Amino acid sequence: MNVLVLRNNLHEGPGILTRILDNREISYDLIDFESRESVPSLSAYSAVFMLGGPESANDQTKKMQDAITLVRTIIRSEVPYFGICLGMQVLVKAAGGQVIRCVKNEVGWRDPGNEFYCIHLNDPGRDDPLFAGISENIPVFQLHGEMAEPSAGGEVLAYAYECPVQVVKEGKLAYGFQCHIEMDDLLLQTLIREDPLLSSMDSMKILSDFHAIREEYTANGTMILSNFLDAI
Repeated sequence: MNVLVLRNNLHEGPGILTRILDNREISYDLIDFESRESVPSLSAYSAVFMLGGPESANDQTKKMQDAITLVRTIIRSEVPYFGICLGMQVLVKAAGGQVIRCVKNEVGWRDPGNEFYCIHLNDPGRDDPLFAGISENIPVFQLHGEMAEPSAGGEVLAYAYECPVQVVKEGKLAYGFQCHIEMDDLLLQTLIREDPLLSSMDSMKILSDFHAIREEYTANGTMILSNFLDAI
């Protein structure tokens, strides 16, 4: 198995995905989509991951139009796909859905009521093999001000209350997560340093919140990503 990992921004890396791929001895190519590295032929890959980034899938830049065109080809070719944050919004746009503003930005580990952000599986989510072995309520990290509304053929698998669409499925094996399940220490520290929303917050509180739920959070992210790889 060989997978393609598309990075939209140099400071938003693959987090725990790298460890999972290495532990399973799955080879991967990490392509910096931001710097216009050429994307190899999709026929060389068993799956494609697209990571997050600060842009909007509604941007009319060449980079974003190229991303949507690429993911549309991935969907039509039925190449398994896993998108996180911007990668999820690109998936939905490519499939014919839309991206809209959230009522409120979701940033960090805790909501405005100081509760940990969680997403909740609905009936289709509970039945989907992606969430085998996972609790219905999943603590997550958030960093976005927009959300996606899936295409007519798409399906919502998990929701939250402030920003309802959190996980979508488009086609047979194309998934998108608005939230982040891939966070590790290095990725979190990089985002705190580089992201303007996070850098204005209390960095020690962000890190202590992560340490408080790290075991459950990492176990869930590892299981979800592993379930996806198993499905391939």
